[in-house]
Amino acid sequence: MLQQPCRSPPEPVIVAVTPEQQQLRLRCEGVRVTLLFDPPEPTRMVVKEDSEVVLNCSASGSVRDQVFDWKKDDDVEVFLYDRGRTYESGRSGQSPQFAGRVAHFPEALDLGNASIRIKKAEVRDSGIYTCTVPHSSLVPRSEISLLVECIVKVRPPGEGASPEPLIRIVDGGPDRELWSETESEERDGLFYVTVSAIVSRSGDYSCVVTQEDICHQINSTTFVYICACSKPHIRTVDGGSDRELLQCEVKGAHPRPAVQWQDSSGRVLPALETKSEERDGRFYVTVRAIVSSSGDYSCVVTPKEACRENEARTLVYFGSSTGVRDGVIVGLLVLFAIAAVVVYFKFKAVKVIYLLQRAPSSWDRLNTTVVFFDFSSAFSTIQPRLLRAEVENMQVDAPLVSRIEDDLTADLQNHSETRPLQNHSDDTVIFGCVENGQEDEYRDLVESCVRWSRENLLQLNVTKTKEMVVDFRKSKSPPSLH
Repeated sequence: MLQQPCRSPPEPVIVAVTPEQQQLRLRCEGVRVTLLFDPPEPTRMVVKEDSEVVLNCSASGSVRDQVFDWKKDDDVEVFLYDRGRTYESGRSGQSPQFAGRVAHFPEALDLGNASIRIKKAEVRDSGIYTCTVPHSSLVPRSEISLLVECIVKVRPPGEGASPEPLIRIVDGGPDRELWSETESEERDGLFYVTVSAIVSRSGDYSCVVTQEDICHQINSTTFVYICACSKPHIRTVDGGSDRELLQCEVKGAHPRPAVQWQDSSGRVLPALETKSEERDGRFYVTVRAIVSSSGDYSCVVTPKEACRENEARTLVYFGSSTGVRDGVIVGLLVLFAIAAVVVYFKFKAVKVIYLLQRAPSSWDRLNTTVVFFDFSSAFSTIQPRLLRAEVENMQVDAPLVSRIEDDLTADLQNHSETRPLQNHSDDTVIFGCVENGQEDEYRDLVESCVRWSRENLLQLNVTKTKEMVVDFRKSKSPPSLH
């Protein structure tokens, strides 16, 4: 072949350009110039979830008797046409993700149209799609970058979720996720998830639930108030026959509290002594005051946010055992030949209990509950029927006699309808829990019992009081009760 000299710049001639070769060749007399270039960027498509997507691909001629193949991310089989056969006609190998959702255009095959359409696009359909037509004289391979944007959905609340949700607890924003513990259970295809986190400061906290597969997210926000101070703690110290020393303790309050004693009219009592200490941002305050008259007294903490309960009350009573209180004469009733009447009471019941004299006129007062009380173990066993007869002889009204009998025969320790003797409790037992060295609950119960007894003119026999500690721990150490 005779070669002519090259007199002018030749026109570039595309010999063959494929994604595998990626080269452009220029020919001129005895000269070959090869220019390498980067492959073209894939065509970008952005669609909304649930829409129909058409991915275009063209060949130089009819593809009815040819093969064209669509794949996602190089290895996921989307659609394959092989001379009239497709996945819908029984061919195997298609990814389950696209089953029943992908179709081609049969009427356009003679025009070289190898495009496909994807019905109801899903977020997970996003990726790089390649169309390969091996026997086409045009570019035998094309690429499309598909992004399926999700549509925000709001689903009605209910028990169970599907697919499994991701649940996070955040503090003030999505970038401040808290460490949490997650418990998840699947039942009948639904997930039941519980997430718990421990917080140590007051503020807004949100529970964020996300289901990315279905583009669903909901959240709920709540305000958490953290306060180490549960309530003011009151102690009453006997200051003598004509005065009482009241002590109020506030432990772990925040912010710094103001603690005051007030009487029933709201008048602030002068503080005998005030102690305040700050530890780890929490305040511990003790205030003492002296009172010399009967009445209700309150320990008040301000501001209210410093403690969950910002007020505690106590009743102080000054009087003699032979005096008159609220017009009811207080005395000890002694029956002649029979046992004294024993009242069975519950400590937590809201009742006012008096020891009454023999005079039956006191029993008829309006809004007065009349019962008898005796601590003597010698009288703890009584015969209600004989007692009823004796009380009736004292000219007590029949309804009141029946009430007394009912009170004495209900909720007994040893009780049966056929048993003539009824055994009543005459001792008091207080149970309190001491856990992790915290004795507040136990101390509160004891002080409440002492205060209740004082308010109802009862004297406790402390010489017979016993304190017993039962240690249920596996690893035991001596208790530190003071």
